[in-house]
Amino acid sequence: MERLLPPGRKALIVAMDQPRAIYSGAQADPGKVLDKLAAADVDGYLLSLSTARHFESHLAGRAVVVSVSQDHQGAQQVVEQAVAFGASALKYEVYPYTEAESATMRGLEALAVHADRWGLPIMAEVVPGGFDEVSLHTATNLRDSVRRAAEAGADIAKIPPPSEGALAEVTEYASVPVLLLGGARTGGLQEVLARVRQLGGAVDGLVFGRYVVEDPEPASVVAALREALASIVRVAGGGTSRPTGQTSDMYKAWTRIGAAGCAVFGLFMTGPATAGGVGPGGAGAGGAGADQGQVAPALRPPVITEAFKPVLACDENTTIGQEGCGERQVIAVDTRLDGDVRVIFTLLRDNVAVRSFVTAETAWLTYRNEDCASQSDVYEGGTEQPVAYVYCLAADDASRRQDLKGFFQALAQGLAKVPKFP
Repeated sequence: MERLLPPGRKALIVAMDQPRAIYSGAQADPGKVLDKLAAADVDGYLLSLSTARHFESHLAGRAVVVSVSQDHQGAQQVVEQAVAFGASALKYEVYPYTEAESATMRGLEALAVHADRWGLPIMAEVVPGGFDEVSLHTATNLRDSVRRAAEAGADIAKIPPPSEGALAEVTEYASVPVLLLGGARTGGLQEVLARVRQLGGAVDGLVFGRYVVEDPEPASVVAALREALASIVRVAGGGTSRPTGQTSDMYKAWTRIGAAGCAVFGLFMTGPATAGGVGPGGAGAGGAGADQGQVAPALRPPVITEAFKPVLACDENTTIGQEGCGERQVIAVDTRLDGDVRVIFTLLRDNVAVRSFVTAETAWLTYRNEDCASQSDVYEGGTEQPVAYVYCLAADDASRRQDLKGFFQALAQGLAKVPKFP
């Protein structure tokens, strides 16, 4: 969650999912809007999966929250599609105090069950009475509704400002981070900034859409919102403690881990592997471990090989069947991750960069396997342990894809011809 909710500051996410429900002329060309925001201080975008896919090259490596419609095709399929894309979270709307209350809360719970297996956060957009019934957006209604959404599985809440009562009443009881939505453009920018300064201290960040994307200079609006957020002194007792996410800038850390665990990859070299591995200075890397006077074998893009063979049959109704479903999902994300790595491999500029990347990928795989072994130990001795293990593998794979996206964007800067990221 750290990609969406960076430690030490308020989050700022730009919502661009409005065309799912209403006309937004400013988003006739989403790529143009995203390009204008490329250099802005934005933590992520809220998009439909289709828009995210079609305009992926314009995202500049930013986190993506996939907006899920109320009549989606099925919770499991939605989650798997989002994970395969490399989304950082899902957003789903719930409408307490309406006829749709039961259906939307059940939908949230279903998404949360499947998303939890992948470590994919759920952002619940909680709107008591619906968007038009502003009189029901009271602090009391929001307080109770947000907590119910959290109990149903939401990891983040996105809410309108209270029409009556104190926002701190909502956030103190929420138990999850709370983000304030911008809503329709009903006033000038200065009026909005004043509202942000008034309310922003009680929340963990903002999700603003139309105020940003409908402005001719959206980056300037983002800069003004950032300045307003930075000026806020968090109100006493307001807001929630932000949970620590598991994803951070791991790439630099992994490159320091070393080449332990190279054998797990099958050692992606033209020649046989040696105990020295493929990290800097190891045999096969052209370093001190290589025999003098010999040409070291060329490194190849790493390929992930899983231990579970044959893959179990998938059946969500049995524990062993759930393990099989998880194994198949791991292999699917492994395949996409291998494709990401192959593309990045073509952009590495010299042998030093290649060796560093191979070392980092090897160390990451070691980390992934140990991380999931540790997490599944909670169920040690039980039938749920292997299920937890495989779903952890898939979640770590999805997280790594997000890291590689950012790395790809950095490598591709300034290139005249950029390959398509898978």
